[in-house]
Amino acid sequence: MGIKISRPCSEDPNEFIAEGSFGRSFSMRRLCSLLKKHVTDLKCSESLGVAKFEMDGRTVMLYRNGRIDIRRVKDLRDAKAIMTKIREMTNPAFE
Repeated sequence: MGIKISRPCSEDPNEFIAEGSFGRSFSMRRLCSLLKKHVTDLKCSESLGVAKFEMDGRTVMLYRNGRIDIRRVKDLRDAKAIMTKIREMTNPAFE
């Protein structure tokens, strides 16, 4: 599980975009089903292999291959905390 700050957000230069990977692929069917129970504003496509939702004021995108993008993080510590929360929530969806 790795994550890094990639660049500032275009909306606010004091917030950043974090990119990372869980190092394992998701079953999109299981991921979409799990996320429906836990998050609001979910957009999840099994065929495209991507899920997008809001969590704690941040926009999160999860990809079938285990990649994660988190927008509007304050710093690396903030990004790691969100990633850990998402990993715990989505653990049953890993293949």
